[in-house]
Amino acid sequence: MTSFFRLLGVCTLLALVALTQTGTSTQAAQEPAEFPEEKIEAFVNAAIDVAIINTAAKDAFDKAVNAQEQNSILAAARSEMDSSIENAPDITMEEYIAISSKAAANPAFAEMLNQRAMAKFKMLDDAHGDVKSTDEDN
Repeated sequence: MTSFFRLLGVCTLLALVALTQTGTSTQAAQEPAEFPEEKIEAFVNAAIDVAIINTAAKDAFDKAVNAQEQNSILAAARSEMDSSIENAPDITMEEYIAISSKAAANPAFAEMLNQRAMAKFKMLDDAHGDVKSTDEDN
């Protein structure tokens, strides 16, 4: 597997990236017991986009020469993640946060999201062969 697969880690982490970046409380999002399949698929797609943005920001953050540059990178990444979710098809920010909240509270649900995201990454990697992080496998 490519090092890009390792980017995913646990989908709970991906799901919580946008949650923590937006500053929205989990209490504000009322989570339904179940989510329709199309919302799960939309969430996985949006979470992958957020993970890619997060990885690029982390790489830039690690290369920043001072705190001001780091803060600027973080602010830009937060804005880009928010925009990515807000513009994602078939899911609203509120639905994304609700699914994130459920993933944080339910390890089995988080694992299901993780498995779907891993399958999506594998499909992208197989189709394009160039879907990899900038880091090489160690």
